[in-house]
Amino acid sequence: MGKLLNSANVKALTYGAMNVVSASGIVFANKAVFQTYGFHFTYALTWIHTLFTLVGMRAFAAAGMFAAKPIPQRRLAPLAAAYVAYIVLCNLSLKVNTVGFYQVMKIAVAPTVIALELLMFRRVPPARIVAAVALVCAGISVATLSDSQVASNLVGIAVGLGATLMTALYQIWAGSKQKELKASSMQLLHAYTPQVGGGGIGGWAEWGGAVEGDAAPGPPGAAL
Repeated sequence: MGKLLNSANVKALTYGAMNVVSASGIVFANKAVFQTYGFHFTYALTWIHTLFTLVGMRAFAAAGMFAAKPIPQRRLAPLAAAYVAYIVLCNLSLKVNTVGFYQVMKIAVAPTVIALELLMFRRVPPARIVAAVALVCAGISVATLSDSQVASNLVGIAVGLGATLMTALYQIWAGSKQKELKASSMQLLHAYTPQVGGGGIGGWAEWGGAVEGDAAPGPPGAAL
């Protein structure tokens, strides 16, 4: 028991718990912003998130939590574009869907990554992983088809599927860029957030504000 509770394992468990709490908390906070407080500007909200991420990464680097690595911005442009697409679509999915269906689509990212890696790189996962993914896919199908509210929201399903696909692509590209540039995930995020906040989501926020200003606030059933 003492060996299991060493400092490395405790640190890993702490980070894992913090990740679960923060990831769940931001979902409910975003949904409350959309539905409870009536702020329906998805792109603007995403831009605000990105600006805080930019400031946070600079602060973490200054505090010595990781070493900033200079990377040419042109080499990060495709990854920054994928980040913009996935984060905007995820927030848009949360806006037009229920929290439950949004989380189901997030779970679907894992089998989507496996399918894309099989198609793009011919990587075949072990049989036990395939079995686990098949079980996840079955659960996703049951959760989607048995919920009449979700099944009738075709726009929400389309946005959810798009968000899942872009999230999977972003994860694959981020992993390949880490190996290519010999950089950690923190170093990559630190390097491309200026592109994302300035020219990426910033531009979407300006363009999307006019579109969303006249848009409906999402389906009546998309409640917490």
